[in-house]
Amino acid sequence: METLKFSLEMQAKSRVLYQLLASAGYAGGGKTITYGEAARRIGLKHHRPLRFPLEIIQTACAETQRPNLTVIVIKQGEGMPGDGCSDGGEGVFEQMLKLVTAYDWPPNPWWSLGMRATLLLDLLSTLSATNR
Repeated sequence: METLKFSLEMQAKSRVLYQLLASAGYAGGGKTITYGEAARRIGLKHHRPLRFPLEIIQTACAETQRPNLTVIVIKQGEGMPGDGCSDGGEGVFEQMLKLVTAYDWPPNPWWSLGMRATLLLDLLSTLSATNR
C-alpha cells in the first residue's frame, strides 16, 4: 500500500484509529462512532482531517479483501457513514456493519508492518485464541 502520499502524522493517526475501531468496544461489539468523536479520540481538533487516516484504513482493507472497517465511523445526526465509505443503497450499511462485526480483526494494523511481521502477528493471535 502506498502511504507515502500521507504525512507521517496521518500515518501514525491511522494506526491509532485502527486500534480504536478494531477494538471490542467498536467493531467487536457492533458499535459505531461519530466522525467528531473518532477525531477527538486520536487527537485531531476537527473531524475534517480524519478523512486521511480513514482513507489509509479503507485502502488497506480493500487491498487485503477485509471488510471496510471505516463503515463504523458515522455522521452525527444521520447515523450513516460518509459518501466515500459506501455505495449507498438500502441495507448496504447494515450488511457492511455485520461483516465488520463478524470479522476477527488483528490487534495491530497490518499495513504499518512488513508482511512477515504481519503474518507472524496473525499466527500468534490465532495460537493465543486456540489456547484459551
